[in-house]
Parts: sequence; C-alpha cells; structure tokens
Amino acid sequence: MARIHVVLLACIALFYIFRRLTEGCKLRKLRQSSSFRNPPRVQSRGPLGIYNVLERLRFRGDILDGYLARQFETYGFTHEIKELGLHAIITAQPENVRAILSTDFESFGPGKIRKRSMAPLLGEGLFTVDGEKWKHARNMLRPLFVKSNITDMALVQRHLERILAHAIPDNDPAWSGWTEPVDLKSLFERFTMDTATESIFGRSVDSQLWAQASFPMGEVDDSAASMTQGFARAFDVSLVGVVVRMITGRLSFLFKRRKFRSAFSFVQQYVSLQVHRLLKDDLLQQEGTKKPFLAVLMEAETLNETQLHEYSTNLLIASRNTTAALLSFTFALLSLHPDILEKLRSAILSTFPVDGHPARTRDGFSSSTITAEKLLQCEYLQWVLREVLRLFPPIPITGVEAKKHTALPLGGGEDGEAPILIPKDQLVIFFPYFMHRRRDIWGDDAESFRPERWAKSPPSWAYVPFSGGPRTCLGSKFFLFAPLQASPNIATEQYALIHASYVVTRLLQSFSRIRPAHPTNNWLSAETESERSRLKVRSIRKSGFISLSVRNFQVQFWKDESS
Repeated sequence: MARIHVVLLACIALFYIFRRLTEGCKLRKLRQSSSFRNPPRVQSRGPLGIYNVLERLRFRGDILDGYLARQFETYGFTHEIKELGLHAIITAQPENVRAILSTDFESFGPGKIRKRSMAPLLGEGLFTVDGEKWKHARNMLRPLFVKSNITDMALVQRHLERILAHAIPDNDPAWSGWTEPVDLKSLFERFTMDTATESIFGRSVDSQLWAQASFPMGEVDDSAASMTQGFARAFDVSLVGVVVRMITGRLSFLFKRRKFRSAFSFVQQYVSLQVHRLLKDDLLQQEGTKKPFLAVLMEAETLNETQLHEYSTNLLIASRNTTAALLSFTFALLSLHPDILEKLRSAILSTFPVDGHPARTRDGFSSSTITAEKLLQCEYLQWVLREVLRLFPPIPITGVEAKKHTALPLGGGEDGEAPILIPKDQLVIFFPYFMHRRRDIWGDDAESFRPERWAKSPPSWAYVPFSGGPRTCLGSKFFLFAPLQASPNIATEQYALIHASYVVTRLLQSFSRIRPAHPTNNWLSAETESERSRLKVRSIRKSGFISLSVRNFQVQFWKDESS
C-alpha cells in the first residue's frame, strides 16, 4: 500500500514538473518570436526585497501621494515589482487599462488573491467570481437598477432630513448661522448605509439614529434592535478585514483574525434575519407596494440563503461605499474652494430655485420638483461630480490576474513603447488614481480641482472611476459616458450618482457656505491659483487603499435666514 502512495506522489510530482517545463518553453518561444520587452523593475533592496516591504509598512505619510507617487515618477507609468513572493505588473497607462477591461477582457479575471480576501464577506458575488458565474450575477442584479428605482428620491429625502435635523438646532427653519463641525466620513457613511439597507432589505439600520449607541459585536442576541444597532459597525470592520487579508495574504492570521471573523459572522446573521423577515411578512405576494431589492431577487429566481447573503453584501458594497466617498470628497473640496462652491450653488438655484422649494410637510420635503432628468441637465453640477471622481476615484487601485498567456500593449523596453508579455496567473495592478492625475493627459493643472475641464470630453480610457468595459459599475455607466444634455430615458445604471446629485442639490439649497472646521492654510504662499488648488487637494487626508474615503475632515455649514 505504501508503494502505491509513493508511486502516485511521484507521478503527481512528475506531471507538475512536466507542466511547468512545458509552460516555460511556450513563454520562451513567445518572447523570442515577438517584440515583447520587459518593463522597468523596481529596485529590490535586501533579501527578497524585504527592505522595500519594511519601508512601505513604516511609511507615515500618504501612501498614494507619497510612496507610490515617487515609485511612478522613478520607474514610469508601467513597471514591475518582485518582492517577498509578490510579482506584479503595475500600470497607469490608458492603453493597458483598455486591454484589461475591454479589448482583451476575456484574458483577465479577479484572481486568487481577490477571491481569497473577499470570500468571507462577499462569497461568490459580483466582485469575486468570473466567467459564466459573473455573467449570471450581473444579469441578476441589472434589473434592480431600473429607472423607477434609481430616480425615486423619496427614500433619499427621508434619510437626508435626518442630516438637516441634526445640523440645524431644534430643526428650526428660521435659524441661521454656522452649524457645529461635522465629520464628513461619518456623516455620509451613515447616511448611505441607511439608504442602502432600506433599498436592499426594505428596512433601514438607522445608523444615524444609533450613532452614539454602544453594542458589543461578539455578543449577539436575538433582538432585532440589537442586530440592527450593531450591523453598520460590523460591516465596516468586515471591510477592514477584507483589506488586511488582501495585503497580508497567507499571513493574515497574525492580524486580529478573531475580530474579523466575528464581524463577518455578524453580517451574515443580520442578512439572515432580513431574509427570514421578508419571507414571514409575505412581501413577495403583496401587490402595489414597492419591494426591496432582496424581495425582487427572491421573486426572480429560486435562491438559497447563502446566495441571498452574497447578493446582499455585494449590493451593499456597490451602493453604499461609492456614494459615501463621492459625497465626502465633494463637500471637502467645496469647503476649500469657495469660488467653485458659489458657482455651483448659483447653477443649482437656477435649475431648482429657492422660491420653488416644495413646502415642508410632516414627513419632510417633497422631492417632486427635483427629478433625475433635471439633475442631469444641471451641467455644472455634473462637471463638479466628474472632477471629484477624477481626483478621488472610489476604487483607486484594481488587481486582476491573467487567465491565459496574453500581453499589454505598452510599457516594455527603455522607451516604454514595446508590448509586455503577461504569462498565465500573472498579477496585474492598475491605478486609476494615478492615471487620473497624469499631467501629459490632463494638463499641468492635473492635480487641481477645476470642474471647467469637463467642457471637453475626456481622453479615451484615461478616466475610469468605476472600471470600464463589461465590468463597468452597474450604477455609473450612463452618467459617465452619456452627453450632459442626455435624454430623460435613463435606463438601468445611475443609482449612486443620481442620488449623490440629489444630496448635493438639497444641501446647497439649504446652506449657502461651507468651511473647513480646522483649515491648515498651507496653500497661502502659493503663487498661482492652480498651485493653491493643488495644495488644497493634497491637504485632504485619505484612508483606505482598496476603497478610498476622507479621513478626519470636519466642515461647518452656513445657513442664511432666507434658506
């Protein structure tokens, strides 16, 4: 018996060696028979590049604007990194991004790293699967973004009223003055968590109301109130766990593994609670009522509880984090650029006059006068949002793996103009963040906040804040590529951005000025307006690497007596 095992192991080893040798021969032939050239490689310091890794871990500044920006300046917009078992091609070339996302889309997939990191939270969802599973997941979610869902502002308005009620003392319409400082990240992450959970589950977690509540995640009881109270925090901890797993790989067990497991479990329990509630309430059989996304999914196809959990968490990521980041960075930038704020508010009031504000009712403001069609026609508002997404794309970095031998069109050789051979399983990381700030594409003021640049169309594939090609974010495609004087026939894809437009409009109807609560004024010595704006943009601290968000930025809103 032992001999059989030895023979089997030997056969497996020989097969593995043979396959590796065969693949190696194929790659050598490809390199010899074509014009492929290697990209510049980041200088590796110490055994296996250990000093490079330690330098990154010890870096105390902004990792994007500091460490990685210097790396791109030194090695170019496409280069190679090889350290501690990590071998990746890094790129910020529009031509390469186009190949990955569009022309050679079938050659790339999410890869093992993304699947391993995100699986505990997202399972086999839109962000982790590939091939036929991905197509099925996308087709399942697409009907949720029909016009009736993405243009209904009543739900958004209900939760926006809580922001206004919190900011204005006693919710007094006659009050005027500066509000207390508010943290943008917390403000909009709670707001979007509330709107997203109500859209998906039919019931909001009301995180704006529970903001001061204290509830230990590790001690879950059967109370629906307790589950709701802890879900928002558990979801945030889960996202941190995903990032830690992605960065540390097989060493992730060293980093508070129990805490993340507890958060993952809590999220699953909450989703299970909502699934059981929907089934118990018989929402699937009710006619004439607006059904939550989860009920629509359950109606469309027979799904088990695991699948419903996976769809729900993927929807939460897509609808909550993106909108929160966009709103946070928008108001941070407006607080630092009062001239642009004044111009934007003027444009909004021209389209949605203050005198035309709907009367306040017991349930808040009617949202009937602000429609998706009118929001799209407010040209300067769309310019501002596009410019925010250019400077601060919600997903600044994306990693994919090659599913077969393929190539990238640019980045090889001394001049960077030769194609690069990409072997099967090769990790490729592209950076929308740096591509959006390239001076050779966007001009010398590429790092400045200038919405007027959107009077002209952006260069092809140089602007991908929501990915592109077949994997374009379901809630963004129409917004990014349709003309600004778009037809009101809004089809399937504007959930997050239409809602962000609405929130900006309503808040600027109510408040005439915004200022940083703790300005640094590090731009006062700048000689040009472009340089001042660049320094203001740089002063906004960021957190997150996989999903970008504002860090520790507080603002105050000014309300006139007439607003």
